[in-house]
Amino acid sequence: MPRDYDSADIWFTDEGDFDVAGDGDVRDTSEDPLRSILQEIRTRLKSRLNDWLTDPQIGAGLHRFVGEPNTRALAEDIEEQIKNSLTIDGLIAVSDIRIITLPLDMTTLLFRVLINAASIAIGRGISADLVYDSLTNGIVVL
Repeated sequence: MPRDYDSADIWFTDEGDFDVAGDGDVRDTSEDPLRSILQEIRTRLKSRLNDWLTDPQIGAGLHRFVGEPNTRALAEDIEEQIKNSLTIDGLIAVSDIRIITLPLDMTTLLFRVLINAASIAIGRGISADLVYDSLTNGIVVL
């Protein structure tokens, strides 16, 4: 049975800034109970190891793959890095994560990270898409 990943946190924009609610207060994720965990997933996918002083092991560290040829082995290595960064401290249960990988061109891979979640937001799971370009080390989390 999937874990419940509902929680409330400060709502961050895609650029990492605090969001402000209509009443002028800092917006929180209580209106979207899965937003908090999705924000954490996106943050970890964009981070390098040792980016966070309190948790140096949580970044995906995808920068280490820059310049690597777009092969199935590369895709498998990146999938493993993604899984490790999301499960190393129990943020996501290993049994709740699935990654689908699609090559987009000679240097670019799309990773769809799917999280099976028990949630009060019935009928809604969690997914984050990551586009990785091994030539430029471009990382875009959608």
